[in-house]
Amino acid sequence: MKLVTIKNKFIFKPISEAQKNKYKPEQAHIYAAYKDKKSKQTRLIQMTHVIEPRKQADIKKGNLLMVKLPNVDMPSGVKREYFVKDAKGALIDLKKMEAKNIETKSGKATYVSKSLANKITDFAKKERQ
Repeated sequence: MKLVTIKNKFIFKPISEAQKNKYKPEQAHIYAAYKDKKSKQTRLIQMTHVIEPRKQADIKKGNLLMVKLPNVDMPSGVKREYFVKDAKGALIDLKKMEAKNIETKSGKATYVSKSLANKITDFAKKERQ
């Protein structure tokens, strides 16, 4: 499982007027990317900042899992769902999505430990529609 950043325009398609008003297509988020062993699909699990009071409530309710990711300064929240399709409905393709690796100090891609990867994938069990 490696950590990447992907711009919103590749993942989200705003539907409601409220979503359209908040939508920033060039803004990027951190995702944990991995290939599912059974389906052979690339999956993305979105990470979020946990410093907002609303996110703290989600952690207490069990809707977010707080983790410390390597090469990410602040603690991150793991959402309960994962993506297998992009905004256009096609299967995830990191190259087409212009995914950028979160790099180590030596310039290599950042991978999470097997135990942390298992913890993240066990938490994010629902496919996002």
